[in-house]
Amino acid sequence: KIIRDSLKFKNSMYTANYPYNELLSGLPTSEIPCMRMMKSLAAKLKKENLITAFNENVADFMRRGVIKWVDDVPGIQNLQKSYIPLTYTLREGTGVTTKLRICGNSSFKSGPNISLNSCMLPGPKYLNSMEGILLRFRVANTIALGDIKNCYHQIISGSRDSSLRRIFIKPNGMGSESDEWRQACFATVSFGDVLGGAISQAAIGDCSERFISAPTRDS
Repeated sequence: KIIRDSLKFKNSMYTANYPYNELLSGLPTSEIPCMRMMKSLAAKLKKENLITAFNENVADFMRRGVIKWVDDVPGIQNLQKSYIPLTYTLREGTGVTTKLRICGNSSFKSGPNISLNSCMLPGPKYLNSMEGILLRFRVANTIALGDIKNCYHQIISGSRDSSLRRIFIKPNGMGSESDEWRQACFATVSFGDVLGGAISQAAIGDCSERFISAPTRDS
């Protein structure tokens, strides 16, 4: 119920405000450790010849509003700050169109400090069993199918959540000669958030209840 209550639907969009526990007040900003992590990431990307793929992902995130410059997010300036580093995963195999995918590391912590994910209330299990899915497909009279590609990124984050997931990005891209780093933040739910899956599942459930009605039958 807490998860569903944190999700609002307005103007054809979902907005989520993550529920937090009492640890949030002690969450460090982690600004310096995150900057150090991003510089280390830049060196790793260069070594692995992944700079172009990484920059393309960042540009795509910016284009779709997943990541925004802090200056472009209203109401964020005076909120509690926390920084997280970016990370990436590599995918291989037949049919893979995007080899590299980036996400924020909300589990990052420096030394004995706590992470942002540890400040979030634990959400319910959100992955359905494959057995249950197959059984429902066999017994249901009617099945509704929908493409939920980029589901996480369709859910807007509240200002506090964005302020707590600040990141550092090079405006001219990783590998550029400039040493300039600029502050950005996640403006949507992210795969690296411990509550991302539960929030997305709640949005999918609400969407099905809100827009999918029982089919009518001819007598």
